[in-house]
Amino acid sequence: MGLHEALFSSMTSKAWQTAIQPKWTGTWNLHNALEEKTLDFFLLMSSMSGSVGTATESNYCAANAFLDAFASWRRSQGKPAVSIGLGMISEVGYLHENPEVEALLLRRGIQPLNEDEFLQVVDMSLAGTAIGNNESDAYHERHSSEESHILTGLEPLGFQKLIAQGFDVSLEVVQDPRASILLASIAAEMEAQNTASQRHATDLYGLADAAPWLQQVPANIVSAFVSEIEALSVQDAVLRLTKKRFSNLILMPADQIDGHKPLSQFGVDSMIAAEFRTWFWGTFKVDIPFLDLLSPQKNLNSLAEFVALKLDGPSKSRAS
Repeated sequence: MGLHEALFSSMTSKAWQTAIQPKWTGTWNLHNALEEKTLDFFLLMSSMSGSVGTATESNYCAANAFLDAFASWRRSQGKPAVSIGLGMISEVGYLHENPEVEALLLRRGIQPLNEDEFLQVVDMSLAGTAIGNNESDAYHERHSSEESHILTGLEPLGFQKLIAQGFDVSLEVVQDPRASILLASIAAEMEAQNTASQRHATDLYGLADAAPWLQQVPANIVSAFVSEIEALSVQDAVLRLTKKRFSNLILMPADQIDGHKPLSQFGVDSMIAAEFRTWFWGTFKVDIPFLDLLSPQKNLNSLAEFVALKLDGPSKSRAS
């Protein structure tokens, strides 16, 4: 595994080759060296990134997509091959030694396999790689793709467990059209829960009687505050919403998050900060400086105060 992260538009040739060469050259060397041999199996260790992709790892994603395609091509030649698209492996290996990367993948909804489950997947892969000599060319062509690749890490039960715990996990890893049925099922379940747990924003003017502070909120974002109608002020409502979102980003229950604690002490990195900043803009139409989200002086309370002041500004302008 060779890693060298960068956006494709700024990736150097050296960075591209760092990830490509081990899998591309290594696979062809093994194939050519063993071409005349009768094998029981030909196992390739790929990654789910070959199927779902990562913005800063186009080189690594391409290398794994090659392994998946190569396994399909090799099976079409009547030779055994299977590529395992691995997600997270917990307890051992790279992710176990880099918990911050493991936490990032969990936030994206990717589910881990432990060591025993990983070995079971390997056993299953090896058991299904043999190809009989009497099988027709049509059979090889029909089954080469579906039997050459096993994808892990997108188990719907894992998504449902996180959702049941109250986490609004990101679903970008299943945006691929091939996962459309899974995505539609999970999205429908999340929508049903949101509808059941939140008041619908059909009578916003009536809600303003119960929460006069809603009059400070611009009309285009009022619906975001409906679930926090019992808050005492705009700042209190913003803090509640912000704490919920932050809870989902770091996978920590909201009631365990201290709003006075610096964000940096929760392990906020550039990727969390970028996602958090996007959420602030999408929810409140307020631009939070990126460096503020990485600053050891900033916490959820100070961010809520900043947003509330920004929201209060337009309302005063309208009143004047």
